[in-house]
Amino acid sequence: MDLRWHSKANRQRQEYLKKKKNKPTHLTNERIHNLEEIRLVWKAKMDDEGWVRMLEELLEYKGKHGDCLVPNKYDDNPELGRWVSTQRKVY
Repeated sequence: MDLRWHSKANRQRQEYLKKKKNKPTHLTNERIHNLEEIRLVWKAKMDDEGWVRMLEELLEYKGKHGDCLVPNKYDDNPELGRWVSTQRKVY
């Protein structure tokens, strides 16, 4: 997953909301059309931000430890341990 794309998409969503509220934005109708052509979802789930943040933390863990075997009760980052445990369950 390219996390830079996720960040750019979120910026476009913010600009889209500004345009909907008639606030100044650099987002043109043509750009909106182009983003819709590639099927950008304008209303992403609110939880997506948190999920991507935790994925970034998992990637940091992997960089440090060489694997994604985060213990369920990981003292250095308990939230990451719980998140990875949940991901294992839902997969």
